Amino acid sequence: MFHWSTQKDHWLFKGEEDLERLRAAANSAYCEKHAKAAAEKGVQMLSSAEERLLCQYFIKKLLEFCNVFEPRVPRSAVATAAAYFKRFYLNTSAMEYSPRQIFFCCVYLAFKIDEYVVSVDQFGNTITPDLRQDVVQYVLSHELLLLKRLKFHLTIHTPFRPMEGFLIDIKAHHH
Repeated sequence: MFHWSTQKDHWLFKGEEDLERLRAAANSAYCEKHAKAAAEKGVQMLSSAEERLLCQYFIKKLLEFCNVFEPRVPRSAVATAAAYFKRFYLNTSAMEYSPRQIFFCCVYLAFKIDEYVVSVDQFGNTITPDLRQDVVQYVLSHELLLLKRLKFHLTIHTPFRPMEGFLIDIKAHHH
């Protein structure tokens, strides 16, 4: 399956330099578009390196969120959410869309795609009450944007399901 996947065709890169080039282009495009408004307000733009650090911080937050979610989130759904987040910010500046909000969108979409059935209300109940309504509304209103930025390439091949199947086979043949 992987050999014919959009993941292989569109989301594998030769090296870190290719990824940095995409991130820098997204940062540069955003900075150019908003330079005048930022200068008028005295706002300093983030560098590409600063955006990368910000995204790394929110990847950790994404993992923490998934680790406290009940019922327990399958590893494949967590990996899918993290992949969506990383893909989103390859071509989008972190100044354009808040990583704090986008990580919730990525998690909720990954739950759906990985068939980890969670209602939006159940999803919202995991978020602190003061943020719950805003986050749920943001997730629902930005789902199509996320899908477009991911180019509708939603299948993420992770090693978790094949590994679990392998372990089940070993246990079945061992007894």
